[in-house]
Amino acid sequence: MIDDLVALTGDVYKITPKIEVRNPTLREIHKYGEQQYFGLAQTICATPADRKVEIWDAMGVYWDTVDEYELFVSTFKAIQQRDTKILFGDLDIASFQPMISKNLNDFVLVNKDGTVIDRAVYKLLTDYLRHIHMFKKNVVKPYDDYTRDIMIEADRDDREDAANKPFVSMLKPLVSSLTNMPGSQFRWDTVWDAPIGVFMDGLTRMQKRDHYYFTMLGIYSGCVDAKKINKKELDWMSE
Repeated sequence: MIDDLVALTGDVYKITPKIEVRNPTLREIHKYGEQQYFGLAQTICATPADRKVEIWDAMGVYWDTVDEYELFVSTFKAIQQRDTKILFGDLDIASFQPMISKNLNDFVLVNKDGTVIDRAVYKLLTDYLRHIHMFKKNVVKPYDDYTRDIMIEADRDDREDAANKPFVSMLKPLVSSLTNMPGSQFRWDTVWDAPIGVFMDGLTRMQKRDHYYFTMLGIYSGCVDAKKINKKELDWMSE
């Protein structure tokens, strides 16, 4: 289980003595390149459900028969071809090689410094990256092969459509929203120094607060029946 509180400090998250994950600021992401940055983070966190088309085209099998960790190991070269310092600092990503661990009886990645990424490290790494970026883990359990075929072709069409469209910033509307929200601590000249985990948490918390405010406004005005409201919706400071 990851330590969620670390994400709000801006400190690196130490997964093992040799593997640390950074919580880069929006300014760092902007300078690195937003499209490249989120492409890197999403590649690391990709599940078989995110790779339906590639798995089918390359292996002729359905994505839900593929192990998530084994997919990560087999596609790790795609990560090695990128500049990963923004997330992993000086960790030598380029020299990692897959091998079989006799102790674990499983595939592991080992670099020339003896740093190991195994199944447990992978889970902590991806859980933390999903947490600070508010990525939702993509897990799809289709009913039958007919449904699987439809989903693969739908994904194929979506990818072809996306390939013909220009990149649209994900951060721009979020930054604009959070800096213009009443009561927000962020201003246009300070938001860029916020770590991505702090920024995304702040955005989510403000949304919860506003949902609480408008729900209570509806209750007091008689437009909303309080008995039909989940009490958790009235606690904007909860998880």
